[in-house]
Amino acid sequence: MTNIDSGQIYKELSELSNYADLDIHFDFSTLTGDHGDAVTDVVNTGATSISNRINSSEGTPALDKKTLSRTCVDFPNTSDSDNILDMAASYTTTAKAMTFFIVFQWDVAGTQILVANADDGDDDYIKLLGGGRMGVKMSGGDAVAVQTSNTDGGTVNYTPALNKPIVYLIKRDENGACLFFADNNIHIATVNLEEPENFTLGAIGGTTSGSLADFNGKICEVGIYDADIGATNVAILLESLCTKWGIDRRE
Repeated sequence: MTNIDSGQIYKELSELSNYADLDIHFDFSTLTGDHGDAVTDVVNTGATSISNRINSSEGTPALDKKTLSRTCVDFPNTSDSDNILDMAASYTTTAKAMTFFIVFQWDVAGTQILVANADDGDDDYIKLLGGGRMGVKMSGGDAVAVQTSNTDGGTVNYTPALNKPIVYLIKRDENGACLFFADNNIHIATVNLEEPENFTLGAIGGTTSGSLADFNGKICEVGIYDADIGATNVAILLESLCTKWGIDRRE
């Protein structure tokens, strides 16, 4: 008989409810190659067409097979370089309702873009800000700073840690109400984004547009459901991602 550590057991996203609504899914743990190899081509295993795959890059995002428990992509960005993964065609949600998630490790603190609508655009983005805040911009609407380090719109004071894997998830309903979660289903903020109709994803790791700094760290997994998948499915999704990537923070 073989015993399997329960901490290694998790559900693949294909086993979860609402899988048909998962239009974009980049799972960098499935990439093959040697540590340090350049990453330029990643299949989208979500429901949309092959044109939404990653097919090129700015700079040299590279395979990292040593830092975390699974393979991820390293974005070693500095002030004078861009390391960005580009999608062959950007993806736009069909309406307001969506569920976005990203698994990453933040290596150096600072204002940094996680994802954007294009490698050279900033009409849509999700970024990290200092002092326990996130920046969100949708469909060219106003940029919104989301405070996570107080309990005004969440249930805990949450500040992302450096050098540890993190999950962020944004669940937006059909009216534009956004709930923000981290790690093991920690509710960290609530923001109402009524006006922007859609969210567009076309680049991972940053953008060359403007003066916004690109991401400095590791990105493990990125996905967008073209739906509000609901509180129960959010909890299951976060638990599965945390188990998979060894994330144990619960408060």
